[in-house]
Amino acid sequence: MFDFSKQQEQAKEFFSLLSIKSNILIDLHYISHEALIDRSINKKLIIKKAINLREAYRELKNDNAFWKNKMRLENVYFSFNAANNGFNIAFVDDILKIDEFKSKNHLCLIQTSKSKYQAFFLLNEYINANDLAKIQKVLQVLYKGDKAAVGAYQLKRVSGFINTKYNDNFIVKTIHKGDRVLNAKELLQYYEEHIKPKPPQKLQSTSSIKSDKKSKTWSDFYKDDYSSTDFSYALYLLHYYNEEEAKEILKKESKNLFERKGAYACDYIERTIQKAIDVFYKI
Repeated sequence: MFDFSKQQEQAKEFFSLLSIKSNILIDLHYISHEALIDRSINKKLIIKKAINLREAYRELKNDNAFWKNKMRLENVYFSFNAANNGFNIAFVDDILKIDEFKSKNHLCLIQTSKSKYQAFFLLNEYINANDLAKIQKVLQVLYKGDKAAVGAYQLKRVSGFINTKYNDNFIVKTIHKGDRVLNAKELLQYYEEHIKPKPPQKLQSTSSIKSDKKSKTWSDFYKDDYSSTDFSYALYLLHYYNEEEAKEILKKESKNLFERKGAYACDYIERTIQKAIDVFYKI
């Protein structure tokens, strides 16, 4: 018989902290160990959709998630639900400026492996998904996080569960809790002044991008490789749409996306758009 009491307390405290600060709806997920190692394997299951943060611990316990995590190597994640009207928590993955985060007493820092961390920041108001992506981009730059993990619906690990990826039985844990509140409008202004992508001269002078709406689809760019087509189409979309809109269009039109990328389809879309920005835009 396994004793999961300490792990359960970690998960309970983690979701309790977030629920006190926010009424965001979330989805709970399992991603199998095999899918973490091989991204072509589609082993992702939704445990529950569109639930309150305060319900999350109970749902996980009722689903025997701690046992499944230990015995079946099912990794537990959550994401913000797409039906939310707004978001007041921002997220940065693989943050490097740990000491600065702690010294400024931001909302929550969890350690996901021996050398990786995920950060949560509290905002002073609820904002839409597009603005959340902009704010997360600002925080990613300021705190040196993962460039590709700035979308509103990024997967996030949960304190109290084993991270099976590195085969060391590391249990994800909360290592800092704070109460600092960030001004969303100031962060958005910072994005506009310092982060917002600016098209280089060769794109600004191209007459084919004068239209307000795109005239081509994913199929117009297809030759013989899906991934290269995704990248080319991503570049095209960024002429007409912001990052979040481009991601959604690419996700919808990319052929056989979920068959090809499985549980990592959304992560793949995030990285494809980010690569397009890094190559053709000055950040």
